[in-house]
Amino acid sequence: MSRISIFVFVTAVVAISVALDCSNVIEKESEGVRNWLGNITFIAPVPTVTGWTLTLFFDRNFTGVGVWDGFVSYDGAEGWAEIVNRNETDARIEAGEKKSLRFRVNYPTLPPAEVLSLRFQDIELCR
Repeated sequence: MSRISIFVFVTAVVAISVALDCSNVIEKESEGVRNWLGNITFIAPVPTVTGWTLTLFFDRNFTGVGVWDGFVSYDGAEGWAEIVNRNETDARIEAGEKKSLRFRVNYPTLPPAEVLSLRFQDIELCR
């Protein structure tokens, strides 16, 4: 019986670790000179009605983050960027709905700034 319990526990830990890996959520599409273009794809863990917030945390300084489907505020020295919905029509997301956003990261020096973790509505999606 204890072997089954240990197996279930280990399986659950591995499944959670894989689910939280940002390489499963962020796809790097291309790299340029001191920038890279990526796509974030995730399943919304909770519904939103009046708007949503997606926060990215980076491993080093960056000089900017841009998106096509939202507004961005960021502090490159602190290593975070916050993306919010652009208008009322994209403010509502159902729990379980697949959401995808393209974005670009600019960085001052090599190596490039990479996303360490991602939060949607203050719920960690990956790390």
